Amino acid sequence: MPSMHSLLALSMSAALAACSHGAAATAPDAAIAPTRVQTTTARRRDAPETRTFFATLTAEQQASVAPLVSGRVERRFVERGDRVRAGDPLFRLRDGDYRDQSAQAAAALGQALSRSVTDSPEVRAARANAEAADESLRRIETLASQGSASAQDLSRARAERTNANAQLALAEQGVRAARFVTAQARAQLSATQRAIREAIVRAPFDGEVIERRAEVGDFAPAGVPIVTVLRRDSLRARFNAGQADSFALRAGLRATITVDGLADAPMPAVLRFVSPSSTESARALTVEATIERADPRARPGQFATVRVELEQRQPRVAVDRRAVRSLAGVFRAFVVRDRRVEERVLFVPEEPEDPAATELLVARGLADGDAVVLDPPASLTDGAEVSR
Repeated sequence: MPSMHSLLALSMSAALAACSHGAAATAPDAAIAPTRVQTTTARRRDAPETRTFFATLTAEQQASVAPLVSGRVERRFVERGDRVRAGDPLFRLRDGDYRDQSAQAAAALGQALSRSVTDSPEVRAARANAEAADESLRRIETLASQGSASAQDLSRARAERTNANAQLALAEQGVRAARFVTAQARAQLSATQRAIREAIVRAPFDGEVIERRAEVGDFAPAGVPIVTVLRRDSLRARFNAGQADSFALRAGLRATITVDGLADAPMPAVLRFVSPSSTESARALTVEATIERADPRARPGQFATVRVELEQRQPRVAVDRRAVRSLAGVFRAFVVRDRRVEERVLFVPEEPEDPAATELLVARGLADGDAVVLDPPASLTDGAEVSR
């Protein structure tokens, strides 16, 4: 009869044999299969060098509108926030005094016109008298030559002719003076009529009323602004460029402008003005970019980011955005090498201007021709075996 020790040794041998057989049976099942992936090819591409600046949006057109004539406000046509068209009335001033002055100028012009014509009644009468005096003098001279007129009659006829000619010259001089008075009266009438028109303060361009400083009954002096109109659909971005960047900037360069909160709507722009001199305090140039298609949600006074495309080109590697992971501002991708992946940290100097862009331009981390994993699964790690 076997002893207890023999039975125990036999049981342990059987258990070890069973374990060995189970491990041998499951070893093939425990092998890790390669991860199946899709890849895209990274390609070299020359991209424009860019510079980024922080700017403030300003309105293309903003005017503080002042009346051209003085007067008391009789009517207000607009309120803050109202949209206006060029020429729309904003305020109307009382114009009674200007209308009275216009009526007086019109009457003075009428009188001056009646005296300024070449064939006025005064000139016609003076010319008739001069002609009659000439005819009388010729008759007296004929009679005097025949001895039928005395020397006294001849002297009187000559004096009458001289006087008549002087009267004619005086009448013609009056016509010339009347013409000068006519010009003055016409100018006065034009000025008063213009004052009547300018008593209505009008919008200088299409825009929006953002401020008004007068109410009905207030006295509005000429030249003092009473309303501000702003055109919001036409914007500029103004920023300062340091000395290092100033050499690369010039008018005509293309730019893209984004506003915080509107990053999904980049606005195309072009540099319109680059100051020819820098400020002594900051050693910076003032630069303005005109936005070609302003987002209606953007407003003057907001901060903006301006990305300027320079004329210089620089090498980049373009890769499908789906191949890049981004976490806390760090970009990573997996490159397939000999059936295994290498995790690469990428340097992406500029995000795409268009959020819908399908590619990223990488400065470092990828090379032309690299096979990069598309949509890498979260479980994929550096060195993992893959199949395509």
